[in-house]
Amino acid sequence: MIPKTPFRPFVAALALSAGFAFAGEKETERLAESRDVLVELAGIKEGAPREILEKAKCVIVIPGVKKAAIGIGGRFGYGAAVCRTDNGEGPWGSPVMMSL
Repeated sequence: MIPKTPFRPFVAALALSAGFAFAGEKETERLAESRDVLVELAGIKEGAPREILEKAKCVIVIPGVKKAAIGIGGRFGYGAAVCRTDNGEGPWGSPVMMSL
């Protein structure tokens, strides 16, 4: 069940896309983690304002970013992105796997 939150369209796009059924085990886990982050973010008062989310063309979620630094630093993580179709004006499309 998809919770009723300002993030509902993003959660639905991540969880119910056609590509989700054909994803491998790693991709399925990555989508589930991204969905969990969005649901958690929707539950806190300091989350992103609804009007910003309604105007967004894309949303990228990268849960569990790893950081390291010894003189020079770096970051590493995997997640998913969901963008609107029709040049940013249409409904949310299928998720795309991302890395940082």
